[in-house]
Amino acid sequence: MERAVPDSWEADVVLRDGHTVRMRSIRPDDAGLITRFHERQSPESIYFRFFSPRPRLSERELEHFTRVDHRDRVAFVALLDDELVGVARYERYEGTDTAEVAFFVDDRHHGRGLATVMLEYLAAAARENGITRFRATTLPNNRKMLKVFASAGYEVASQLDDGIIDVAFDLRPTDEVTAAVDRRERLAEAASVRRMLEPATVALIDAGAGGPRSTTGPAHRPVPIEDACLVRLAERLRDGAFPGSVTLGGPAALDELPEGVDLVVVAGPAAALPEVLDRCADRAAGAVVVLSEADASQTEAILEVVRRRGLRLLGPGSLGVCNTDPAVALDALCVEARPLPGTIGVLSESGEVVSSVLDHARRVGLGISTLVSTAEPADLNVADLLSYWADDDRTRAVLLHLGSAPLPSRFVRAARAASRARTVAALASTARVAGGRPSPEQRRDRAMLRQSGVIPVASLQELFAIGRLLADQPPPGGRGVAVVGASRAAVDLAVDACAAAGLDPVTGHVGPAPDSLAAAASEPTVRSVVVIDTTPGPLPPPDLVDAVLGFSRDHSELTVVISAVGSERPARLVDDATGVAVPLFTFPEHAGNALGRLATAREWRSTARVYGDETPSGLDVDATRALVERWRADGGPDQVLELDASRQEQLLAACGLRVADRREVRTVEQAVAAAEEIGWPVALKARRRDRRKRTALSGVALDVAGVDDLSATWARMEEALGPEGMQPVVVQRMVEQGLDVAVRIRRPDRIGTVEVGLGGPMAAFDPWELGVLPLALPDASMLVAASSVARALTDPLNRVPVVSLVHRLAALVDAVEEIHEVRADPVIVAGPVAWITDVRILIGSPRGELPVRHLG
Repeated sequence: MERAVPDSWEADVVLRDGHTVRMRSIRPDDAGLITRFHERQSPESIYFRFFSPRPRLSERELEHFTRVDHRDRVAFVALLDDELVGVARYERYEGTDTAEVAFFVDDRHHGRGLATVMLEYLAAAARENGITRFRATTLPNNRKMLKVFASAGYEVASQLDDGIIDVAFDLRPTDEVTAAVDRRERLAEAASVRRMLEPATVALIDAGAGGPRSTTGPAHRPVPIEDACLVRLAERLRDGAFPGSVTLGGPAALDELPEGVDLVVVAGPAAALPEVLDRCADRAAGAVVVLSEADASQTEAILEVVRRRGLRLLGPGSLGVCNTDPAVALDALCVEARPLPGTIGVLSESGEVVSSVLDHARRVGLGISTLVSTAEPADLNVADLLSYWADDDRTRAVLLHLGSAPLPSRFVRAARAASRARTVAALASTARVAGGRPSPEQRRDRAMLRQSGVIPVASLQELFAIGRLLADQPPPGGRGVAVVGASRAAVDLAVDACAAAGLDPVTGHVGPAPDSLAAAASEPTVRSVVVIDTTPGPLPPPDLVDAVLGFSRDHSELTVVISAVGSERPARLVDDATGVAVPLFTFPEHAGNALGRLATAREWRSTARVYGDETPSGLDVDATRALVERWRADGGPDQVLELDASRQEQLLAACGLRVADRREVRTVEQAVAAAEEIGWPVALKARRRDRRKRTALSGVALDVAGVDDLSATWARMEEALGPEGMQPVVVQRMVEQGLDVAVRIRRPDRIGTVEVGLGGPMAAFDPWELGVLPLALPDASMLVAASSVARALTDPLNRVPVVSLVHRLAALVDAVEEIHEVRADPVIVAGPVAWITDVRILIGSPRGELPVRHLG
């Protein structure tokens, strides 16, 4: 039976070289594309694919190749500029869960990672269709195909038989496969950004100059450039230290450029941009920065060209990019302020803020490694840039000023990788707050920031404080802090500020700087030192400056900052001879807050290294997948199934969890027998339950103590709910009294969510705390700690069973794509045990996006 093509089977994908292709399912009208594709390939490539010469495909072969059922026979094509550049397919062996797989990549596009991408898509589609194993046959000298399987992370078994290699591998997404997909995605994203931020060739194009494109006559005549920003950029690049070539002109100037221009900066009428982008693609441009503003329909037209032609785009509405690396010296920013060279990467999704950011950075001496202005990102976005910064040795920390656009689904993976390598801080817009409460998108974005190790800040001042500190000093190695100064009152004020920021003040040392600094250094738990300067005047005293800089030079393992307690002073102290610098803050709470946030980020990195995305002990991923695959076969291919009690218990047992002992019954007599077996008292639960109600309409009766009580309760429920609302009935043993908790994990279209809060009637008055998948153990702990559950369970030890349960359920849903929802409500927390007393589990075809590389 033919299956409708899921929307998630069409996407744009970044390849190894940073360009993109469109992936989609094959269609019957692709016969012409397949024919042209086949005729372009070399005889050797055709022989590798078909094991025989085949210069042309027959009508019967074209019919077979292009008509698939999207279930047992699936094929994906890769398209670039409406031409087919790759095709991959599988065909199931009848009556089995194994399929034969084959690839064919255009000779001109070898080495770009196309086959690996197509394998990702085929494997994900196969898993949706219940296929668990791929086989392939290839010639021994077809090393490229063998390398594709190996590099994808699969455990490949192969054997040579009669001159043919037979390859087989399991499709279940192991940690190795997932890690390989993640690694390839981040490398591809970084490659996209690298062409933009490390170009050897730059073209500055005025889209409004020179009139429409001409297909006859001279390729290029000099035309007046009216865009003042482009003219300034050309002068700045040519007169500066940029070592590459710079071209300034109208659209026709692109035709004279050599193929492979790295960066094109475009300004001019938005209506003219699609044609200019087509010309950029003709020259195989690495990246395009669009300075012009565009409305929604114009942006859609621009993005259509970008996707179809395989370009990467920054903008519309960008103010440009810069890279202060002396070897690159790229200054393509349309603002007057110039960046100081340094070690801080900056992203601003608000063009209006960029100039102010640069002005302030110069004023406080904050050096920048790279700066990117995206406006509202249509293509290249924060995830791409974080993948670049994660591996950029010149960037010590990253500061993000995020706009109102929702974070992309790839953000968590990219931000986790970046945060493990360096500090990332973000100021996120609150524009989506409605009625004084965060919108659902903003709650989700906050969770994504929290779980990815990004430091959230509430103001540009806080963002710059973190950047300034890390530009000059190492991040603190812990929470221990010493405060030194000449004034007891000022030192005490700073100690309180540090404690309020979550630091552990070891002591406050009062006295001359050399002595108090030496005393601070002698404390074994001190990891940072705050120096308080209360002297009047525009500058700190020279002896204090010398003492602080000398101390920082001699104790490079410590983080040293200075605060002037409200006085306006220079933003940093610098020793020109050694390059040692110490940031100076106006108020001690600014310094303490920055140190506290950095200490928290360090702890996140430490726990991320220890726990990573570790699977909970006792969670048998293979067993859970096998169970779900078997149960899915009971329903239609696109049907959503609700698991019955027996299957719920099997699935939860496979991840180390149990439901309080229960039985499903249909008569009063069966209920009495079940209660006798379980032990009185029991809970009686109808099929339709609403615990917010207090009468028989709730469908739940607790502490049913005997036969007469059970019979009377059954009668009241049946009268209130009717037979349909009653059957089947659950008889369950009563658990100890405790806190009523609810946990819900769902897979909507984009990002899986985890919600934790109080259950029962209290759920209506207390919003649940939100997290996102994947949820590591430290994430689960933070999620529970931030929820109303923690306010009810003040002893952290009593939260341990809740954290463990949340972690296990989240890991289960994250590992098994076919699980749509798990709702455990109520979970009764009594001492060291969290009892699941009711649960709802939905399974079906994987929902939303395929778990593969894609833009968005």
